[in-house]
Amino acid sequence: MVFFAAHLSRHRHQVRTRRIWLSFFLVLVPVCLLLLFQPDLGMAMVIAMTISIMLFVAGARLMDFLIFGSLGVVAIAVLIVSVDYRRERLFGYLDPFNDPTGSGYQLVQSLIAIGRGEWFGVGLGNSIQKLFYLPFGENDFLIAIVGEELGSLGIIVIIMLFAALMWTVFQLARSCWSQGYMFCCFLALGVGFQISFQAIVHVGVNIGLLPTTGLTLPFISYGGSSMLSSMIGIGLLLAVERHIKCCSEHAMEEYA
Repeated sequence: MVFFAAHLSRHRHQVRTRRIWLSFFLVLVPVCLLLLFQPDLGMAMVIAMTISIMLFVAGARLMDFLIFGSLGVVAIAVLIVSVDYRRERLFGYLDPFNDPTGSGYQLVQSLIAIGRGEWFGVGLGNSIQKLFYLPFGENDFLIAIVGEELGSLGIIVIIMLFAALMWTVFQLARSCWSQGYMFCCFLALGVGFQISFQAIVHVGVNIGLLPTTGLTLPFISYGGSSMLSSMIGIGLLLAVERHIKCCSEHAMEEYA
């Protein structure tokens, strides 16, 4: 994201040409390949979507998005169909109760947890599903445990907090754009979208709107690397905000 923020801000005259897509693939493809070797298709998709949004905001042509986006969809379909466990997850997503003890086990247990919590939950720490019924309830399926213990209201509060974060990032990026600091604008949007996409996918997986994938919930899920990367992103946002404030104060002093 830092590279693309710098690249797009320096080469804005190339954004509406297909030359910009060459750098897009040269940098993004190796990163996604490393993630696929993990294997972690979900995070590769989140990063690809984030960089695509940065390109769109920078002014890339819609026709190029349609062409390369179609190629991306085909590549994702091939990656899913060609690997057994991904194909089983897709079938489990389409009808989890058809195989509740096999491919649909995680989603079924997640839905049971959220259904058991109803609106107000069973109380903090009183979850039964996290007692070895729901695998990875501390990270990949954390929002299901939140729904069981704190109810649907707890899930709604968490979603609203992420929405507030994204709104703040939008305001910061808008301020950067209006003052001409394009690197800061693209970087803020990239960090904000990456965190938001990850949260959206996590919640979507837990409630059965998206196929099962191993994405943590930023700032909340257990895991040192997830927390570290999220904190680095917030640190970059704070650095951007400090830079904008310092430049604004300097401009006001010169004007005075």
